[in-house]
Amino acid sequence: MKRITSTILLLTMLLSLAACGSGAVAETTVPVTIPATTEGPTEAATEPATEPTLSPEEALYNSLPERMRRAVDAGLVELSQLEDLNRAVTVGEAAQMLQKAYVHRTGVESKTLNDMITREEFSSRTADRAWISSMPGKADLEMAYGKQYKDFEQWSQYLGKNWSTTGDLWASFDNRLSISSAPVPFHLDGHQYLYDADSDSIYVDPFGEKLASAVDYSEFWEAMQADALYAVSDDAINYGFKVYDSTNGKKYISLEDGYFNGLETLTIEEAAECALVYYNFPNPMAYPTFVAPEEVGAYNPEIITPDLLNKQTDLPAASCEHLPSQWHGVVMDDMELVAYNMHTDPEIYEYEIQKIKEAGFNFIGLNLDFSWLQDYWLFDSRGNGGNLAYNKMLTNKRDSGKLSLERLEKLDQVIALCMKYDIHVDLRATALGKLSGYSMDLPQRVRKGAKYADELAQLWQAIARRYADIPNEYLSFTLFTADLDVQTGMVLPSVEAIREVSPDRCIIADICFKAIKSKAFAELGVALSYRLYDHEKYGSIMNLTEYYKQNSTRKVNRLYFLTKRGENMIENFSWPYKGELNAEMLFSQGRYGGESLMEVMQTAQEYGVGFMLSDFGVTVDEKDNIARSRLRYAEEPYFAMIRDITSTMERYGYGWCFAHWYHPYGIAFCMPAVRTSIYEQVEDYPYYIDQGMFSLFRTINGVN
Repeated sequence: MKRITSTILLLTMLLSLAACGSGAVAETTVPVTIPATTEGPTEAATEPATEPTLSPEEALYNSLPERMRRAVDAGLVELSQLEDLNRAVTVGEAAQMLQKAYVHRTGVESKTLNDMITREEFSSRTADRAWISSMPGKADLEMAYGKQYKDFEQWSQYLGKNWSTTGDLWASFDNRLSISSAPVPFHLDGHQYLYDADSDSIYVDPFGEKLASAVDYSEFWEAMQADALYAVSDDAINYGFKVYDSTNGKKYISLEDGYFNGLETLTIEEAAECALVYYNFPNPMAYPTFVAPEEVGAYNPEIITPDLLNKQTDLPAASCEHLPSQWHGVVMDDMELVAYNMHTDPEIYEYEIQKIKEAGFNFIGLNLDFSWLQDYWLFDSRGNGGNLAYNKMLTNKRDSGKLSLERLEKLDQVIALCMKYDIHVDLRATALGKLSGYSMDLPQRVRKGAKYADELAQLWQAIARRYADIPNEYLSFTLFTADLDVQTGMVLPSVEAIREVSPDRCIIADICFKAIKSKAFAELGVALSYRLYDHEKYGSIMNLTEYYKQNSTRKVNRLYFLTKRGENMIENFSWPYKGELNAEMLFSQGRYGGESLMEVMQTAQEYGVGFMLSDFGVTVDEKDNIARSRLRYAEEPYFAMIRDITSTMERYGYGWCFAHWYHPYGIAFCMPAVRTSIYEQVEDYPYYIDQGMFSLFRTINGVN
């Protein structure tokens, strides 16, 4: 047995040496014992999966910020240009990006931008923020003045001699796009300047003193225009500040610490950001699609989608017979006022609706200006050589009284966002539209008469037809607000017109003046609401302008009064007011000789219709911007007043709506308005939330 074993071992060694080959050294192997199993042969081990190797281009693309990837996807910038996002960009590179955005917006190339790309004396230079801020204005002007363009020198000379005309043209662009802007702060040669367009003066920050007279003002701009590349006016730079991304509100040019440093070198990332915003900026010369009121169809189903309509909602049912007590609302300005007070653009974005939801509101009183749905300014050919004179703007008469489909779709978008976040929208007419060619500021004889009632009814019927499929949980109509000093007969036909196309729509009549009678609407089965503002008997404690009217003993500038003397009223305000006036007393006092809240509530109960407090708060004249920024009641009494009014309404079993979301006396504003409040900025937008007001309403609404 031992001999057999030895023979086997010897043969094994010889075979091993033969396998190594001549001259090879045999490797020592360690035998591995594989345990036997009862499950049959063991499967071979699988190789670990390896991730696919990305190409350098793919890796670069994935490393970019989201907005840079969007710029690449839109074809505005080449991926290879973005290897170093912080490198300085040349005029030629930046102009090429803007040109691609311009072609997307208009369908043609800009001659101005083409010169920036092709002329070596421009294209090779390093771009800065002053240059890029002026380019959208100069390029967009070509859409109206392109026939004047021969070459860059002639074009710059032409614009330099015609700023008064082109300035008016930009103003008309503002009307078309419903955009607005505040005075723009500048950095120039290391100094800080603030140009005030209203007073035509330049101020030095931070002292607020006038830098120069009108003569020096001219010299200031001559210095800016010394180089043809910077031959721009305040209008051109301000236009750059108005350019916005219509998809998300991103601004083309933004301030840094409240100032604009025009001489700061532009990076490739900043240039691509600007081009992406310009890419999504509306074309001011694009003519809207107008439709007659009777031809307005349903909403855009790609905006208000079937998924939104069919989703579950916790919003309460609403009808003319019953307005939910659970409605806790806030008033939002119409699109034009949003542009003026908040964004410079006429859009309402998702982050705003989301913030309203976070504050605990489930109801928005959305002001609806019919004129905004109808306006589109054209140039008067009778002006100077076919150019525009601002005071001679006309609308195209063939479209008078019609509605812009594009702006109706903006309204669709707001309603869709509110549906997404389970917020009810109450559309409220704040202006009667261009009845028989009148502007929104209708003469008293028109506003107070019934002559144009049928035309107003047509407008309301168009809105009712468009949104007929949206249930009352999401949508209601308030026929008019206190801003419309109308008589009952002016509005009654609108009720029948709405019901003709949307029989079950929740319709509300806001009772606010003595010419409006609650009984007339209650008899038609229309729900009632009441707007609670100033009360003359108590010194108009809820309206600063009214306080001025009643308490100014000598002729004095109103703004001075509100900012100086008005501070006494602000500082001495308490709640209950003067130890006697509280919510119960406010509810029992009629407004301007009309019905009181309690009387309207009783009418609603008598006729079996719904009721709510549609609007309450403190208002200040819109023109008194400084007063709006400076003055507000101290938090303790002001918050006590708000809590008193809301809790009293809830005790009665009715809903309420606070005014306003956008306002220093409200919750959000375009700047930290009230000096004694703490504000939080929303992302990188010029949009600030008053944390005290925000927290107050979260508590009232049961969120905190």
